[in-house]
Order: sequence, then C-alpha cells, then structure tokens
Amino acid sequence: MLAIGNQVIPYRFRRSIRNGEDYPRSESGFVESTPQLRAHFVRFFYNLSMQFLSLSRRRTDAFPPEAFTPELVARETQRVKELYSAGTLRQIWRRGDLPGAAILWEASSEPDVRAALDSLPLAQAGMLEILALVPLEPYPGFGVAK
Repeated sequence: MLAIGNQVIPYRFRRSIRNGEDYPRSESGFVESTPQLRAHFVRFFYNLSMQFLSLSRRRTDAFPPEAFTPELVARETQRVKELYSAGTLRQIWRRGDLPGAAILWEASSEPDVRAALDSLPLAQAGMLEILALVPLEPYPGFGVAK
C-alpha cells in the first residue's frame, strides 16, 4: 500500500511513482510527503477523467447476418484498438447474453464518450444500439475511514 499522510494512492499513481523518481519513504514504507511529490500528485490528479459504462447490442433484428461483413467487423476492431490506444476505451467485454459489448470508457464528459461511440463503424452504419451509458463513481467502501 502506498499513502501520503492518510490518503491511499491509487494504483495508476503508484505505478508512475515506481517508474519515475525514487521518493523518500518512512520506516513503515510509506512515501514521505515532499513538495516534489505533492506537485507530482497534483499534476496527476488535476484533470482526472470520469469513467462510464456502456452496454450495446448489435441490431441483428434489423440487419441480416451477412450485413456484418468481415471487412466491417475488421474496421470496428481497428477503431476499438485506436480508442484503447488513446486511453478512451479502458476495457471491453463481449456480452454473453446476446451479440454486443460492455465497455468501460474514460473521458472528461458524457458527450466525449458518445462521440467515441458514434465513431464506431457499426454505430455509423446504424447496426449498433446503445442500450445504456452510465457515469460511474468511486465505491465509497474503499475510502479512508472517517
């Protein structure tokens, strides 16, 4: 566990500390709070994005199976990889109940996520229905006890 004072530091920030400079630690292993570390902490958390969860389904009721061509699916896969590389799409799962996906997004706003969804070739072709787009908040049970 890594903490500054009584603030537990999330994994992403811990990883950046480990890969960056070596910050002084107390005898208990906690990183000592220094002006340099506080500046790094502020830079890291200043513009944190929000996370969103989307649930989509392929519109197999309106389009025959042959409409989902290998070329179209390859373009969809390529766009998903681009969004993942950009850090907008964080995780993706195939749905087990019907054709579609559950996607964890990270963006500064819901319109940014909708723009990313609209950039998917299946969505542009009208072959993808977004069933839900939900903003996520941190689970309070993992916070520091007050």
